[in-house]
Amino acid sequence: MKTDSSFFCAFDAFVSEVSILKQWRPATAAIYGSLRNHIKKCFTGTDTGFPDKGGIPELARYLNGAAGVRNTTARKYLRAYRHFLGWTATNRICRLSLSGTALPRLRIIDRKVIFLEWEELLKMYSYGFSQKEAHLAACRDVFCFCCFTSLRYSDAANLKHEDIWDDHISIVTVKTSCPLRIELNKYSKAILAKYSGINRRDGRALPVISNQKMNKYLKIISMRCGICEPVSFSYFKGSERIDECRPKYELISTHCARRTFICNALAMGIPPHIIMKWTGHKDYKVMRPYMDVTDTARSEAMGMFDRYDGRARTRTRTGAGGHNF
Repeated sequence: MKTDSSFFCAFDAFVSEVSILKQWRPATAAIYGSLRNHIKKCFTGTDTGFPDKGGIPELARYLNGAAGVRNTTARKYLRAYRHFLGWTATNRICRLSLSGTALPRLRIIDRKVIFLEWEELLKMYSYGFSQKEAHLAACRDVFCFCCFTSLRYSDAANLKHEDIWDDHISIVTVKTSCPLRIELNKYSKAILAKYSGINRRDGRALPVISNQKMNKYLKIISMRCGICEPVSFSYFKGSERIDECRPKYELISTHCARRTFICNALAMGIPPHIIMKWTGHKDYKVMRPYMDVTDTARSEAMGMFDRYDGRARTRTRTGAGGHNF
């Protein structure tokens, strides 16, 4: 491709090549599809060439201004755009120097971890739906199964009967291609037993519907179960801080299932390294946001001071100089 190739031809060539090379998931492809639309609205006259100096500052201002996206989303788009610019430089599609294309610093507030407390989860798990609400019951079952196993929505949708054993499931995750063995508890076993005699044409073990419909139904289910406590959270759009408060049921989605599993497992006292065996996490840093929200576990641990009667003594040893350790 010559150096005077059009901007969007280069972008489309980048997406076509890298998506195959990196085996993009649909969510990643969607980010670059949205990015292309934002670029088209942001830049004018780019049908025949590249924006001056790459256009990163202009794109950042557009995303925080006219596009009105949050800083977390803007950062995601800008990183994707920077990836594209690096690809054009590597492939000598344009003569743009990347020395002046550093990403702007955006103010970011860590996203609040939304999950179901154990009591909320059990209430949803045991909630009775009428026969006319079988679609809600099936959605609830799939969601709860993920809450009791740590499965992502994509892995629950991909779960086959041959992946299920007497006491565990064995899968290769869709997102990371990581092989996992996840032991089953009485709740996950009961859900599987409910659908064990149903043979679907696609071979799936659970009645998984589209992610969009499932998220819609989950909000209805959560509201019916009384999961309505107010949740406050904050985020930035550009330099503007925005504070919101919404009922919890509005924030429940398929993503909450995996978080529910992790947070409740930590609250139960299950060691993080065992939880990571089930979830497929490789780095303890990923677990930190979940550890910070296990307030119940922290309160119970502090309560040990109140119950301590002084009978258990800490063994000591005398080191050099007579100091006790």
